[in-house]
Amino acid sequence: MTRNMLSTWGDFTPFTIGFNSIFNELDRVRSLPTTNYPPYNIRKGSSEDTYLIELAVAGFSEEDVNVEVKENNLTITGELGDKDNGFVHQGISQRRFSRNFVLAEDVLVKGADLSNGILTVFAERIIPEEKKARTVEIGKVSKTTKKQFLAE
Repeated sequence: MTRNMLSTWGDFTPFTIGFNSIFNELDRVRSLPTTNYPPYNIRKGSSEDTYLIELAVAGFSEEDVNVEVKENNLTITGELGDKDNGFVHQGISQRRFSRNFVLAEDVLVKGADLSNGILTVFAERIIPEEKKARTVEIGKVSKTTKKQFLAE
């Protein structure tokens, strides 16, 4: 554990078990450089577990934008190939960009669409069966399981 994590997350440690990796990830995200370009929205989708990430990418085409998911990081990059230098005035920024989003382990990117200068990335949280709420029966622990947890 780092000193920074202890000062930020120390209040939670008496009540949490197995969250060290999440606290470390949140500390890492907090330390990432931030930029305002391109502007973006994160919206809830039509159900509780769907999300839309919208980026304003006016002037960029599908060939100029790359959407990549690696582990739990969503990276969206854009770079224009051939720039039009015939501007009298250029007020719409067309600089290269890179936007990073950290996804929860259960969030999957389903696809992306570029329409009217807005790139929309569709993501969904899919909860595995083993993480769904369930009732634990009392008195139904096998001797083998007990031996794994109890020191003799």
